[in-house]
Amino acid sequence: MTAKVMLLGAPSPLMDRVAGALAPGARVRALGCPWEALAEAQKIDFDVVVVNFRDLLDKGVLFLRGLKKCRPQTEVITLSVPEDVRLSIEGMKHGAFADLLMPFDVEELAAKVAEARKKKARAVRGLAALKRKLENLAASAAFAEAADFETAVGLSRLLDEDQGDPGEKDRE
Repeated sequence: MTAKVMLLGAPSPLMDRVAGALAPGARVRALGCPWEALAEAQKIDFDVVVVNFRDLLDKGVLFLRGLKKCRPQTEVITLSVPEDVRLSIEGMKHGAFADLLMPFDVEELAAKVAEARKKKARAVRGLAALKRKLENLAASAAFAEAADFETAVGLSRLLDEDQGDPGEKDRE
C-alpha cells in the first residue's frame, strides 16, 4: 500500500526536493497554509505529515496540536533550524515523531517517513485488535447477563486463546 504523506511549508526548492525524494513510495500532497492542511487532514487520513517549522514558526505548532486532536495516530516529522530549537521542543511535546535540523539529508527524511509509517500501522493494528477484543467481551458479558454462564465463560476462554496479546506480533 502506498504511503500518504503531506508536506506542509512554503513552496521552495527544498520542499520540491523532499517531495521528489518521497514520491517513488508515497502519494505526496504539498500544502503551504496550515489551516488548509488541517482541513485536508480531516478529510484524508495521512500516514505522515512533514511540517517545515522554519516557514510556519508558531503556526506549525498550532497545526500540530490541531492535527493530533483530529488524527492522533498520524505521525508528524518536523523540520527546523538551530535558531528555532524552541519550536522543535514544542513540536516534540505535542507528539511529533521526529525533528530534523536543517540542513538534512533527504534520504534520512525518507527513512524517518518509512519508520513513522510503520509506527502508525502498528498503532492502527493494535487499536483494531483492542476493538475486536472489547466487542467479543461485550458478547460474552451478554451471555453472562442472560444467566448463560457456561457459554459466557467458554466464549471468554475461546477468545483469549484466539486473540493472544495484541502487541505480540509487533515484538517479533
